[in-house]
Amino acid sequence: MSMNPGQAIKSKEEDRFERFSFAEHLGNFLCLEQGDPSVVIGLEGKWGDGKTSCINLVKEVLNKKKPKPIIVDFNPWLISTLDSVIEGFIVELASAIGMQSSSDKGKHAAQVVLQFGRILSPIKLIPGAEPWGSMVESVLNAVGKSAKAASELANLSIQARKKDLQEHLNKINRPIVVIIDDVDRLPPDHVRIVFQMLKAICDFDRVSYLIAYAPEPVADALSYNGVYDGKKYLEKIVQTSYPLPRLPYIHMKDYAEKHLRALAEKYELNIMGEEEGRFQLLFHKTDFVRMLDTPRDVIRLCNRLHISVPKTRNEVAFADVIAFEMLALKFPEIFNVIRSKPDVFAGFVRADDPELASEAEYFANRFDFTEAPGRPKKIEILDDVLKKAGDDERKRRFVKAILIFMFPKFGGNKYHLESLLERGINRIHKRDALLQLLHCGSVSFAYSAEEARRFCQTPEERSQILADHQDDLGNWLDYLEKTVIESVIQNPVGLSDDLIEEVKGPEDQRSAISLPRRIGDLFYEIIKRQPDNDTRREILEHLAKNTQSLSISATPLRRFLAEMGIWKERKYFHDEETARSHRYSHVSDAFSYGDLYSLKDIWLQSVCKLAKEDSILETQKDVLSIFHLWGQLSNNDFSEVNKYIMDHADDGDWLIKFMRLFDVRGDIQDFIILVHRDNLPLFIEKVSIVADDDGQIKGILASLQSFLDENSKDNISENHDG
Repeated sequence: MSMNPGQAIKSKEEDRFERFSFAEHLGNFLCLEQGDPSVVIGLEGKWGDGKTSCINLVKEVLNKKKPKPIIVDFNPWLISTLDSVIEGFIVELASAIGMQSSSDKGKHAAQVVLQFGRILSPIKLIPGAEPWGSMVESVLNAVGKSAKAASELANLSIQARKKDLQEHLNKINRPIVVIIDDVDRLPPDHVRIVFQMLKAICDFDRVSYLIAYAPEPVADALSYNGVYDGKKYLEKIVQTSYPLPRLPYIHMKDYAEKHLRALAEKYELNIMGEEEGRFQLLFHKTDFVRMLDTPRDVIRLCNRLHISVPKTRNEVAFADVIAFEMLALKFPEIFNVIRSKPDVFAGFVRADDPELASEAEYFANRFDFTEAPGRPKKIEILDDVLKKAGDDERKRRFVKAILIFMFPKFGGNKYHLESLLERGINRIHKRDALLQLLHCGSVSFAYSAEEARRFCQTPEERSQILADHQDDLGNWLDYLEKTVIESVIQNPVGLSDDLIEEVKGPEDQRSAISLPRRIGDLFYEIIKRQPDNDTRREILEHLAKNTQSLSISATPLRRFLAEMGIWKERKYFHDEETARSHRYSHVSDAFSYGDLYSLKDIWLQSVCKLAKEDSILETQKDVLSIFHLWGQLSNNDFSEVNKYIMDHADDGDWLIKFMRLFDVRGDIQDFIILVHRDNLPLFIEKVSIVADDDGQIKGILASLQSFLDENSKDNISENHDG
């Protein structure tokens, strides 16, 4: 399929807009009978609307007529000078008559046409007018041998010569159809001379003219020096003008969809499933088709996509690339806003991101609807962008719809277009996909969806990819979590071992706590999307038995338990009937209740095993989360946790590390439940011995002592009242 915007259709078989019937009526009208006066028909349409294609359909009709008309194609935009316009037309007319009429009458008529042209002005052969040049030259030579001297011809009456020419044309006994295309491309002076020619010297009987043009530029060209009204002047010359039949919505949609799907096939894009859903949303929810004014718009859009799609293949959703390039084509001002201020449009942006966190006022409040003074709201930002769409309300609606399609959060908190809008790692509102599209390909400062898919699907590449992202593993894991929505995970058990290896060991800094949780969230997505229950159980059980990182397995286990109502708001429900009453309303049955209770017990066994054989504090990250879940899943009984902590509290180094896990500003109840209030006085005494001048530990001690004092007062008050 050609992507050349200048290539028109050639035949009825290519007529995708059902215009052949119109062309057939037009062709029949143009074939005049003997004695019929000349007629000029105007074919009106915007640039790219399909005027040339319609002309080709008219020619197909004309070529089947009996008698077959002589068709003259005159392209005045090939003529270099104003002086040559009339001469060029005479040459084309003579050439067509001479070449399409094999009779002597036709050859002689061609000579008379050229003689008539010589009266008007010396003939200048036009470069590029081949293949007619050689034929014209031979006719001129014949005319030169038999005609009177040029000086004598010049003295003859033009009207007399026209009458003589008309008689010779009558002898041919065939209609002549002159087709002049692209008049609106001419300079104003050339436009005027073409229409003057038709009015003054070329109105021969049985010669019809089909002139194709966009009416506005032609009328402007004919409005000479503010004296002539171009529209009225046009009406005097063109007996009847008719616009191209409107482009049916259904055909424009089919035409656009066919070209876009062909492009996707060319670059081996998979637009099935969710991608197909987004493709359909773009067509049906954004007025996308109606913004394509002409078939040429479709081709121009595809030509842009031929540049951007190969570079963003598998990195940015195809529907988003189409929408983005559509904005560039129809609304370049808004397109440039996205390019210059991507931080306004991206979803979540890290505060330290040098590529997108460039405008603090937008970054801090990008999607905030609160009424804080000076805080820009989403809707205000969107309104500012829409001003660049102009005053046309239809265009503003389209721009708003397509911006919300690409950047759903602009739709507001209550905007609930199909969930497909938000899903997918390669949606344009995601930071990395947007950067890939803005830079038309992979860049070092954006994560690659292709690399993420290779990580999921090619186990032998995992170790190198992990090594490449060692310095930004947390952010890479966030990105990777979204990838599993679209990828098949090869050897997920082996993947769990690879990732555990990256984060095993004690906490070395507080930020490291999030890494096991991020890996756990990743495995929640992986497990949930496995096709069968046996595989789901195999992965989660393998995680639960691995004592190198208990917090990784705790995260997906806790999420599945919460979905089924077994664990909710830090409370564990040991019986299935109670759990069912707390079950999420919309949840996939990834596990049965029996499976989850069993997997919970396996995880507890791993915790108890590690507690006996090694130090949880010395081998694990996110220790407090492990301690809390240990007690909660033990039927909300923290006695084993309390005993474990008190048994280790005699070790001063262990105790200091344990105390530094807590935040001075944290909830003191989170501490009390781990130590138990009955053990609190002894525990405070042990901590006081090792606290020294550690401000963090002393602050926590102060909170514990305050709690202890308040608790003692309450007990005294209760005893007194008794």
